[in-house]
Amino acid sequence: MGYRWLGWALVAAHFGYLAYLLLGGFAAIRWPRTLPPHLLAAGWAVAVVAGHLPCPLTAAQDAARHAAGLPPLTGGFLASYVRGVCYPGGAETLAQVLLGTVVLVSWVLVAVRWWRPARQRWTGRRSH
Repeated sequence: MGYRWLGWALVAAHFGYLAYLLLGGFAAIRWPRTLPPHLLAAGWAVAVVAGHLPCPLTAAQDAARHAAGLPPLTGGFLASYVRGVCYPGGAETLAQVLLGTVVLVSWVLVAVRWWRPARQRWTGRRSH
């Protein structure tokens, strides 16, 4: 019973990671110290998808499922819980491009917000 709960907690962690991946750059607009962890999260996502690296959360979930007497995920987390639910099956490339675009837009907004002249940032006035 405990391993089933652990498996579901890992599903929740996966979804939390995906939410942070999608929205974490926007959080950095307000809290710039959150940008480095978001860069790491995005880099890891690219490494897993492009480099076909194994995801440690999926490995942990499969281990928990095995301990609970359940079979491993077929095709991994995305194939089991995201594909066909969050985007149509067969649209993986489009979903990845859209996700990447949202992340890049958030980073551009961070740059606009935090890399403008310090005087303008702290006084709220524009330099003329």
